[in-house]
Amino acid sequence: MRSFSDLTFYAIPDSPTVPWSTPAHTGTQLSLFAGQLYFDSREEYEKLCALLALSMAHPRTEHIDIDGFVPPAYRTETSPPPSE
Repeated sequence: MRSFSDLTFYAIPDSPTVPWSTPAHTGTQLSLFAGQLYFDSREEYEKLCALLALSMAHPRTEHIDIDGFVPPAYRTETSPPPSE
């Protein structure tokens, strides 16, 4: 089955002359909202952890809540996602 992750499976209007792709952060947010359980790569997983401020994205933090999230005051500097 064809992958839906690039959001080009069914587009209206169909325009084969102009290639279109969604920004990576938009696709990640829509996948999260839709309840996607699998990631295409480890890099995509790490970006989601940084977006949600999970402890995996902040390895040198001093405080982690019981649910795995890092409070804003304790978040360490992470590399920003590449802009597209």
